[in-house]
Amino acid sequence: MYTTEQIKELIRTGRTEEFYHDHAWEKLSSRIRKEQRECWYCKQQGRVGPNELVHHRYELKQYPEWAYQRYYVDALGNKHINLVAVCRQCHEQQHGRLHAFERKHYTNAERW
Repeated sequence: MYTTEQIKELIRTGRTEEFYHDHAWEKLSSRIRKEQRECWYCKQQGRVGPNELVHHRYELKQYPEWAYQRYYVDALGNKHINLVAVCRQCHEQQHGRLHAFERKHYTNAERW
């Protein structure tokens, strides 16, 4: 498991992918995917989507201290979820990469 300082160093040097291949993260994300059987964002919109990966709602690069935290408590004592199971499309949308995601899946104007 990486410490917050180690995660900050990974971020600073552009090596965050190492965090996502760490055994501790893989174990935690696997557990979350088993518990949350569908995409968190799709579910909020009344749809059903697969739980293909785990997303930090509060981005790793901005909140490295919450890297392994499922929840965090704000200054008012309110509990917020941080780690959620999501489908790839919602994950790309959350990161502003939805158009790149769509282009990878469709090879022509007819969308197949």
